Amino acid sequence: MATKNVLLQAAETIPGFSDIQNRFVRFLTLKDVSKPTLTAYTRTIAQISMYFNQSPLDISEKQLKDYLFMMKSTRSGPTAFKLAIYSLRSLFTACNRKRLKTKLPSIPQPERLPVVLSCLECKQLIKAPVKFRDRFLIAFMYSSGLRLKETVNLRIADIDTQRMQIRVHQGKGRKDRYVPLSKYIAQSLPNYLNKLHPVEYLFNSTKTGKQFSVRGIQRVIRQAIKDSGITKKAGGHTLRHSYATHLLENGVDLITIKNVLGHSRIQTTMGYLHVAQPKINEFKNPLDTLYHFK
Repeated sequence: MATKNVLLQAAETIPGFSDIQNRFVRFLTLKDVSKPTLTAYTRTIAQISMYFNQSPLDISEKQLKDYLFMMKSTRSGPTAFKLAIYSLRSLFTACNRKRLKTKLPSIPQPERLPVVLSCLECKQLIKAPVKFRDRFLIAFMYSSGLRLKETVNLRIADIDTQRMQIRVHQGKGRKDRYVPLSKYIAQSLPNYLNKLHPVEYLFNSTKTGKQFSVRGIQRVIRQAIKDSGITKKAGGHTLRHSYATHLLENGVDLITIKNVLGHSRIQTTMGYLHVAQPKINEFKNPLDTLYHFK
C-alpha cells in the first residue's frame, strides 16, 4: 500500500489519527530525522492503526505483543520488525505514553564486516563505465570516501585545488569537514568541467542537467560493478569502505581516518581494523617463523 494511501485511509477511518500524525511529524522534524525515516515511521504507525482499526495510542500492551509476535513469526522480515519497534518507541516518546509496563524489545545490531574492494578491483571499477562522467564520479568517490548524499550535495565551489581540499558542507550529523583532494582528481577536474559543463553542483544528471540523485549514483555503481566482472556483493557505500581500508593499509592513523570520514565515534573507524590487510613484507606467519621460512 502506498504511503499516501495508507496515511489518508488512517486519517479518514481512525478517530484522532490526524492529530496524532501531526504531533508525530512535528516531533520527528524537530529531531531532524531524514525524510525517508519520517516517511517510514509515519507509514508504519498508520499500518498498525489500520491493523487494529483504532488509535495507535489506544492499542493495549497485549495487542502490541500479539502484533510483534505476528511480525516475528511471519515472513515480514527483520527490517519490518525493527521498523515497527523504532516507530512505536518514537511515537510513545512523542506522545508521552508511559502506560506500557513491559518495554518494547531491544534490537541487537548484528556485527557485519564491510565489503572492501582490492586496489586492482577499484581500478577495474573506475575503468568500467562508458561515460566519462561516470568514470570520473567513481574515481572521485574512491578518492574522497564521501557518503552518497555528501557526493550529490557537493558544489563546484567546494573543490579547492589551491589548498588541495574538498569542503564537505553539513555532512552527517550536520558537521562541516575538509577532505584531502586527490592529485589525480585535481588534474582531471578541468577536463571534466569542460566536457560536462556543470553549473552549481559537481555532479549533474546528463539527461535533465539537474543535481544528480543518490539513486542515480547507485545505478552508476551497480552497472559499473556488473560491467567490471567484480563478483563481490558491493554497493554504493563500498567505495567509502575501500577508501578507509586502503588508507589504513597505507599507514594512515585511525584519528586522521576518523576525521576524514566524518565519524562521530572512533569505535566506528576501528571497525576497519578487522578488514585491513597487513603489508605482506611485514607480516610474519608464526608457522613460517617456527620452521625458519623467509
